[in-house]
Amino acid sequence: MSAGRVSNDDQEEHDQKSNQSSTLTDSSSSSYTSSHQERDGLRMIEFFSGIGGMRYGVERALEIIQQQRQQQQSPSAQFFLNSCIAYEISLQANATYAHNFSHDTEKGKNKAFYVKTKLVEQLKPKDLDNQADLWTMSPPCQPFTTTRNAKQNGSQDKRTNGFKALMNLLRSIQHKPMWILLENVKGFVGSSSLQEWYECLHECGYTWREYLLNPIQSAGIPNNRTRYYMICERSDRWKSKTTDMAMGQGQIFTTLQKDETHEFINNNDSAGNQNHSQEHDKYEVKPLCNFVRDVTKEELPTYLVPDDVLSRPWAKQLPVVTAQDKATYCFTAAYGRIYHKATGSFLLIDPPDRPACADVPIERCDDMSQLYSGKIRRFTPDELLAIFGFPSSFSFPFDISLEKCYKLIGNSVNIFVVTQVATELLMNIK
Repeated sequence: MSAGRVSNDDQEEHDQKSNQSSTLTDSSSSSYTSSHQERDGLRMIEFFSGIGGMRYGVERALEIIQQQRQQQQSPSAQFFLNSCIAYEISLQANATYAHNFSHDTEKGKNKAFYVKTKLVEQLKPKDLDNQADLWTMSPPCQPFTTTRNAKQNGSQDKRTNGFKALMNLLRSIQHKPMWILLENVKGFVGSSSLQEWYECLHECGYTWREYLLNPIQSAGIPNNRTRYYMICERSDRWKSKTTDMAMGQGQIFTTLQKDETHEFINNNDSAGNQNHSQEHDKYEVKPLCNFVRDVTKEELPTYLVPDDVLSRPWAKQLPVVTAQDKATYCFTAAYGRIYHKATGSFLLIDPPDRPACADVPIERCDDMSQLYSGKIRRFTPDELLAIFGFPSSFSFPFDISLEKCYKLIGNSVNIFVVTQVATELLMNIK
């Protein structure tokens, strides 16, 4: 990975109005079927697609379902993505998405690959009608974020316009998706936007189930990142739960109802585990050393926290962990430019065999550079990608700057958790 030029924000805003696309192959069936005579695979549309975390999660979920059916000696339909259309306004996110997925068309796995820099508000019903069996979305979270300095304007924030447009589109199209998977921050719960979404889903014939999931509890991944997930199906599958929720009496679950993904996650080479409540003691606990990678002497200065930062009085509050720790703060889009616990944890690398800070707290003083000069660094993008569940083959284009890499990762989803949620959603697929 090499650092490139940081794009000017104003220029980026202007550039994001331009379109990037590739050829889309039309699909002919309006609902999922395992009949090879009609169409193989699942059609998916990713809204607010970022760098493709939702797609990775869905692909893994389909692999799990395939394995389960084979173990159960069920009819062996082939569960894979037939097409995936991605919509996102960030040029850097789309370049990264295409960089990692465009090879699928060459392999013949996906008969349609399409990533486009386009506002959801610009989409027409014809763009979505009869185009997908599954919609996934992670709408902009800033209107609902509860972190420091967040404005929390909710549905009055202009960044909710895309989500509002999507509701109108869902109402207007004739052939709607069978399934929908939505992710957002915890602050989305109780918002007027969520209430509007309930009403839209109810009008369109969906029932749903909701979760507040943390990678630590739900997947054994050492990162505190509680997120809201909603899975929807156009059926009566969760009718009683939906009715309760519409009446303000429903339950948002904090654990998944199925454990089919547990073995898959524990066997994944990039998986690690974390401290968790007694309710989740079935998960094997692994420390951060399962995610930390070797950093060369040449690379190290890029990631070290500089002395002029460590020497400031507020630096003694920085969240520091070792490779033996089993918890980190939530890594956000600002991790590459702001030193604060609200952006994520920092790694103490000297001595390398030091016990976990959770067990043996580090010494702190008003000038931390006196104790830790050259000893504390940021987690690298590759390490964060592993914590977020991205495959080891994932990479960024060479012209994406280091700060932008951190931003794109911080805006992404945890694939381990998405895999679990998507498996729950699609487990009855035929």
